[in-house]
This record gives sequence, C-alpha cells and structure tokens, in this order.
Amino acid sequence: MKVLVTGGAGYIGSHICYALSQKGYTPVVIDHLQTGFEKNVRWGPFYKGNIDDESLLKNVIQQEKIQATFHFAASVSVSESQRFPEKYLTNNFTATTKLAQHLINHGVDKFVFASSCAVYGECGGSPIDPFTISTVHEDHSRTPLSTYGQSKKLCEDFLEKQQQLGHLHSVILRFFNVAGALPPLGDERRPPIHLIPRVLSIAAQTHPQSVLKIYGQTFNTPDGSSIRDYVHIQDVADASLKALEALFTQSPSPHPAVYNVGSGYGTSVLQILTKIEKMIGRTVPHEILTARAGEPSSVIADLEKIKRELSWTPQHSSLEHILRSAYDHLKNMPLL
Repeated sequence: MKVLVTGGAGYIGSHICYALSQKGYTPVVIDHLQTGFEKNVRWGPFYKGNIDDESLLKNVIQQEKIQATFHFAASVSVSESQRFPEKYLTNNFTATTKLAQHLINHGVDKFVFASSCAVYGECGGSPIDPFTISTVHEDHSRTPLSTYGQSKKLCEDFLEKQQQLGHLHSVILRFFNVAGALPPLGDERRPPIHLIPRVLSIAAQTHPQSVLKIYGQTFNTPDGSSIRDYVHIQDVADASLKALEALFTQSPSPHPAVYNVGSGYGTSVLQILTKIEKMIGRTVPHEILTARAGEPSSVIADLEKIKRELSWTPQHSSLEHILRSAYDHLKNMPLL
C-alpha cells in the first residue's frame, strides 16, 4: 500500500515514513522543504511542492495510486502563531481544507490528521492547590489559547463535517509534546523551536543563544513553571500506524475518532532543565522572563481511550530515554 505523507521531510513526518517502511508500506512524500530536509526522505518517492496544489496532488494520487493520507504538514510554533496569526490560519487551516477537498475529488478518503493538545487550552493547575494537576480527556472542552491551537481546532471541525457528509474517514491524533530521536533521524530544526532540543543545544554550545530563556515562573504549578506531557517520537509513529490500521479495519462512524497521544505524565520546564544538567554534568545558564501569551499552565494526556480502542500504550517515553536519544542525535549532527 502507498500512503501519502504531507510534511514527510520534517521531524515527525520523516519518523512516520520510516515506521511505514518498517511495516511494509511505501510512504510517498509531499513537502515544500521550508522546514524539512530532503535527506530525510529515504523510503519512498518524493514530490517537492505545496499540499494545496491540486495539479500536483492529482499527479501524485494517480501515478502512485495513493490509498490513504497522513497529514503532518503544518506550522507548529505557539509563540510564532501569536505574532503571525494569518500565517497559521493559512498554512494550517486553509491548506488542510484544500488538501482534503482535493483528496475527496480524487477518491482518497482515508485520512490521519496530526492535531495538537493545544486545542484544549488551560487544563490544570488550581490557583487554590497547584498540586492537583489532572490529565485531560478527549471530551474536554476545546478552548485554545493560541492561534496555533485555534488553527488545529478549525481543522478538526472541518474534518468532523466532512465525515458527517460521508466524504472522509478520519482519525484525529492530538499529539502532546513530541520529543526524542530514532537514529538516523531526529529534530534538526535550527535554531530549535521546542524546549528539550533548545536546552540541549545551549548546553552543547550549538545554539546561537548562550542563555536559555524560560518564559514564566508564576504558573499554577508546584514550581511555578509550565508542565507538559513529553512523548517519544517512536511512540508517536507507532500510534500513527495504529490509526492507519483502524481506518482499514473499522467501520466508518458519523464522527472522526479522536485520540490523545502522550506519555500520561507531566514534567515542568524547570524539571527538564535540572534533568538535562544532571545528565550532561553541566550547568545551563538561564533567565526567567514573562510568560508568553497562548501558553497554558499544564497539559497532560489521559490515555485510556487510545489504550482501549487502538491497543496502544507508550513504550519509549520515559523522560530519561527521550532526553538521551535527543542528546545522542544532537552530538552526531554537524556543527553550523
């Protein structure tokens, strides 16, 4: 089976392609290479271009005989989305609707969508008792605090409507904080945009900044810094393949299946910093700044639904393994 992977040259997308190839699928990548790397496309055909280009999609679908789609192409920085909302609504929402419509027009109705825990908004941290931090279930209200989260929510609503109309059969995966590496792949974005690779690159002196900027220490959490759920990229790839299998083995329902993909455990920014310093035996210079708009205090995944319905549990998401795999990959990257 040939599976289209949008954004397949990027961090998550390339790991998905590797996982697909290991299971006997052929990943077919469309990527414009603005944030991805062509060298990461190793397990199937590559087409350079934009996902909303109908002529390109028509050619790829017909030539490769595509049977399903993984949609991982997106702009993903919460802070950037607050500065450039138009970019995020265009790249994430508008492009997704055009991609989906083109797929429908050409008879490809199996669709796995990479959404985000950012759709939930504030999920935990009581002002009365910050130690009562709870996990978030898929039925939790969606009140995103950032344009990034809002763009993903709009995509989810669009896919819901298309499924109700019988046009698409979708699985929506709400990824939490994806991290770590699976050799020979890893997060190669420079400068890094997420916390773990940012701390590691400053510690290894490969980051253009020499001081780590920590945004906020007055959140409703035990140490005042925000708490996130970190999940290893290999577990994310495994969950994505489980979702693909479900599209072909389960009868379509009137609604897309929605699943959290996380570790089920939360770690604060300051805890990440401390653990990395201990791992590498070096102090990481840092400064505390005002919290950025769009950032909730705590987001941790409830995994009961995906465990029950897809028989998936995270196998590689201990924080120690995430940090070590990310650091090992960083050490093997060429210097700028």
